[in-house]
Amino acid sequence: MTELEFRAQVDAMRDALLTVSPNGAVDFSRYHAFIRDLRVPLGSSAPDPSQATLNRLNALLPERFPPSLAVVHDGQPNDIVLLTFPHFRRLAYSVSLDRLNDGAWEIRSISIDGELAFATPQELQALAACTPFTPPTFIDLGAVPLNGLMMVGCARSGTYSYTPNASDRVAWKTETMGWQRVGPRWSWVRAASLTVAPSNWWPRIDEADCRCPDAVGFRIEVDTFTGRILRYWPGINCVVC
Repeated sequence: MTELEFRAQVDAMRDALLTVSPNGAVDFSRYHAFIRDLRVPLGSSAPDPSQATLNRLNALLPERFPPSLAVVHDGQPNDIVLLTFPHFRRLAYSVSLDRLNDGAWEIRSISIDGELAFATPQELQALAACTPFTPPTFIDLGAVPLNGLMMVGCARSGTYSYTPNASDRVAWKTETMGWQRVGPRWSWVRAASLTVAPSNWWPRIDEADCRCPDAVGFRIEVDTFTGRILRYWPGINCVVC
């Protein structure tokens, strides 16, 4: 596939993914798409295949692969390059590479998340402007009961349901989370730990799967705009069997 063919295929993919909903809003008919059978060379002198991939894509198609894209370093092997935009937790692109016999790298395929990859620069700027970089001042602790298991050893002995209240302690994680789809809208989601106050412990608390040696609590993810707990996991500093 030539570079011109590559550019044409990416532009055609945007047109295929984009539709117009009945209310006139732009929407995506499919979330993911793939470009396969690419042979875009990176060269043999690329010490960092991830950054070389981003630089090459930016040179080929700067309006789709702008410098604001960031490489996600999460222990992936050298032949997988993950790219996303600042403020997003979800990936925009996953790029597969192939190393040839002479040591050179080639881009072989690209997986695209249309919702992120085809956002315009103006949309990304607007998103950055409305991104809250400080933790919310309010959490709707009573809105979601936290359910879990009672266990003796690793054998289930029952269940519990706990509704947090103001006497419990919330500690925000230092790392930010990102924009995520919550129902029909997007929201900025942050991670925290919720420690249950000793005055709120229930009978047989030592059997609860949220009981760690140093605390009783949960890891939570919170919708910054509504203060609602979106997801939770029992145990803060231990592994629950």
